[in-house]
Formats: sequence, structure tokens, C-alpha cells
Amino acid sequence: KARRIEQRLRDVESQNEAERQRHAEEKTKLEKEKREALESLNDARRTAESEQQRHGQETTRLVSEKRAAEEKARRIEQRLRDVESQNEAERQRHAEEKTKLEKEKREALESLNDARRTAESEQQRHGQETTRLVSEKRAAEEKARRIEQ
Repeated sequence: KARRIEQRLRDVESQNEAERQRHAEEKTKLEKEKREALESLNDARRTAESEQQRHGQETTRLVSEKRAAEEKARRIEQRLRDVESQNEAERQRHAEEKTKLEKEKREALESLNDARRTAESEQQRHGQETTRLVSEKRAAEEKARRIEQ
């Protein structure tokens, strides 16, 4: 049982590492998207400022693009916060699972040690019983020999 619990503990730790790696990759991806969105926002802002001087109708379109880029950046930031929150929840869940498995392992080892002590005690008691019975048998054989003589 202890070996199975240790294997489960290793499995949980492996899953936790895979989850951490997946979340780290997702975070990196989202940060890259955020940078790109902010670059796009800055590009749109600069373009809007120069175009505003030349084209009144273009200004409306560019302001709309700027707002869309800002909204996209906000959505990406929210997704990034959500991923970080999920990652923290996963870390906590894995820590609780690890603690639970370590407790089960301790209990299994205690149970094993109790069983071992009980078996040793029983073995010793049976040895004493056997010695007593052998002694009684010898005494009975000796008594029988004396009676025959």
C-alpha cells in the first residue's frame, strides 16, 4: 500500500509539474499577445494622430481601431489574470493532495509496523507454546517408560 501511495504521490507531482509548465506556456503566449496588442495600439495611436491632421473621415475609423486594440489588450490582461488564478488553484489542490497522500503513507506504514509487531509477538508466543508442549511430551514419554519398567 505504501508503494502504491508513493507511486500516486509521484504521479500527482508529475501532473503538477505538467500543469505548471502548461500554465507557464499559456502565460508566455498571453504576454506575447499582450505585447503585440499594445504595439498594435501604439501603432494605431501614432497613425491616428498623423492621419487626423489630413483626413477627418479616416479619424473615425482609426479611433475605432484604437478602441478595439485597447479592448483586446484588456481582454488579454483579464485572460492572463484568470490563468494565473487557475494556476494558483491547481498548485493549492496539488499541495492538498500531496499532504493527503503523505498522511495515508504514514498511516499505512504505522499499520505495517503494527502488523509486524503483532506477527513477531504471535511468533514468540507460538514458540513458547511449542517449547511447553515438547516439554510436556517428553515428560509424558518419560512417565510412560517408567510405568513400563
